[in-house]
Parts: sequence; structure tokens; C-alpha cells
Amino acid sequence: MDQAMVQRYLQDIIDLETRMKIAANTYNRLTLVEESQRLTLKSEAVKTSISWGKIWKKIIIIGYLLAVVSAGIVFQLLGEPNDTQEILLALGAVAVLGILAAFFIGNAKMEQNQKYCEDVIEMKKRKEQAGAVLAQIQFSKSQLKETYKKCQLNLQKLYELNVITPKYRELVPCAMFLEYLSTGRTHSLEAVQGDMGAYNLYEDELYKKIIINKLDQVLENQKLLYQELRKINTNVEQLCGSVERIESSVNQIRKNTQISAWCNMVTAVNTSVIRRIQEEYYKFYR
Repeated sequence: MDQAMVQRYLQDIIDLETRMKIAANTYNRLTLVEESQRLTLKSEAVKTSISWGKIWKKIIIIGYLLAVVSAGIVFQLLGEPNDTQEILLALGAVAVLGILAAFFIGNAKMEQNQKYCEDVIEMKKRKEQAGAVLAQIQFSKSQLKETYKKCQLNLQKLYELNVITPKYRELVPCAMFLEYLSTGRTHSLEAVQGDMGAYNLYEDELYKKIIINKLDQVLENQKLLYQELRKINTNVEQLCGSVERIESSVNQIRKNTQISAWCNMVTAVNTSVIRRIQEEYYKFYR
């Protein structure tokens, strides 16, 4: 058995399995962010600013009503005026009171409308920002979905070469097999001439419950698995962060290139795998 070829085969599987998980986990995380942005767009009601003409009409009417009411109160308190001068003085005082009241009320209304307009502007910015983030998320998700499908297709082609028993066709056992082979714990997948073989080693450690796929519990003989699990977590955080950072600034929304760059990198990995398959690099197992 060509051990170097088996290790290359396992590495290809690990590369594709890892990147499939990164794409899937990132896609799911972005879906949560997408729902959040949709709620933002839905909850921000579209408002229009109040017409200044309508405001002043209301102020004049309020002032007029206050003047009339004040005049009634003044005449009631002072009694019937005796001459025209007293009437004019009373009306003047009432008018001043009405104007002052209208001024203070109008000022309060203007401040209220100014705050209202500021809120509308801020709301529009939030809607614009949510729309931009939503568009970027949808574009990124489409890239991730396409990348996932390509990895899945090529992974299936690798598995169909029947190098690995169907039972072990996933990331954790393949990572452990490569660990066993690369560290010299075994020299083949199956048991041969006193060599326990990767399958039996894996089953033995699985039975003893020392195959751990959690980052905080990984063992000394699982360094490769640890690296792959850590790679998944790190890449998901970085890729999601590249989209979430768009939310931090309305004025600096730019096309996110990090996910595109990652997808292009995965395309290169897929291309290498396809080339090895087409060149019958693993023809020993055909």
C-alpha cells in the first residue's frame, strides 16, 4: 500500500470536509443576522415631517382662543369697562398674553418637530444600513452555498473511490486516521501482519471514549483533529465578522471581499482535488 498516497487522499477529504463545515456554519450564522436586519427594516415605520404651515395655523388658532378666553376672564374680574381707553388697554393686555402663550406653545412645538425630523433622518439611516447589510448577506450566502455544493460534489467523488470504508466517511475518523499514519502509530488503514491498522485503532479509542471532538477536551494524540476543529471555528468567526463589521458604519459600507476571497481559495482546493482524480492519482484503489 502506498502510504503517501493514502495520506494525500485523507488530507483531501479533511480539507473538503472542513471547508464544507465552515461554509455551512457561516451560512447559518449569516441567516440569523439576515433575520435581524429584516426585523429592522420591518419595524422602522416610514414617517414624514410635519408641514410648517400647519404648525403656524395651529399656533395662531391657539393664540386666538387664548386671547378670547383671557378677555372673558379679565372682563369678569374687572367688571364692565367704562370707556374706550379701558377697553383698548384690556384688549391689548389680553392680546399680549395670547401672543406670549402662542409663542411659548409654538416654540415647544418647533422643538418637538425638530426632534421628530432628527428621528426620521436617523431612522432612514438605519433602514439604509440594514438594507445594505441585508444585500451583502444575501450575496455572501449565495457564494457560500455554491462553495458548499462544489465541495460536496468533489467529496462524493473521493468517497466513491472506495479507499475508506463507508462507516468512516466523515471528518473526525479521517482526521484520526491521518494522525495515526503520519505519526507512525500504524502504517495502513486495515490490519496487516501484526499492524493493528487505523480502523482498529480508531475503534479501540472510540470504545475507550478517548476520541473527543471538543476543542477544550482534545487529547495529545488528536492534534490534527484539534487543528481542523479550531480552523472551523476561527474561519466562521472571521467570515461572519467581515459581514457584521458592515453594520458598524453607515457611511463606510463597502462590498465585502473576505468571503469572496475565501470562496476563491476553496475553489483552488477543489481544482487540485479534481485534477488528482482526473489524473488517476488514486488509481491503485480503482
